[in-house]
Amino acid sequence: MRTSSLLREELDREINREVEEVLARARRQAESLLADARLEQEQRLALAGERLRQDLADRRRRALSRADLEGRNSLLQLKRELVDQVLAAVRERYLGLARERPERLGEHFWTYYLDGRRLLPEGPVRVRVGREGESVRDRLAREENVEVVNDERLHGLVMENSAGTICCDYSLDAMLQRLRAEREADIEALLFGENHGSGKV
Repeated sequence: MRTSSLLREELDREINREVEEVLARARRQAESLLADARLEQEQRLALAGERLRQDLADRRRRALSRADLEGRNSLLQLKRELVDQVLAAVRERYLGLARERPERLGEHFWTYYLDGRRLLPEGPVRVRVGREGESVRDRLAREENVEVVNDERLHGLVMENSAGTICCDYSLDAMLQRLRAEREADIEALLFGENHGSGKV
């Protein structure tokens, strides 16, 4: 009896030890799995946070780029408007001179004619003269191989060969276009300072 009781107790102890070991292994596995899960979750959160930071940084860069582009476009628009104002003032000065001192413009027209005569091939030429060129019309009409045409829509003088294929345009609009092309950077430098004189925004 006593032996049987001792064996049973020993067996109970063995079973209890085995249970404790199994439970301990299970706890270790659970803790390991929990630690792995936490680590994975932390990594996921870190990755999500990094993606969020990257996304916010990208959005910020895009917003700054848009703002910079809008600023550059606004400055470019302002430059164009101010250059337009300068050229409009030149146009008004020209038209004022045409009203007040047409004989002075007549001398300019004669200079334009001589310049165009050198540029065009020899032979007959047609000269269209604007409304303010009255003082030079008679002078041009006395020139050999020159057909003078009054053009009330024109400000300035336009010369072309008889076929109309080669043209020397001394009209006000053409001169203002050339002035813009040649002097826009200089005008910008005067308006905005030397750093803007290159024509770049």
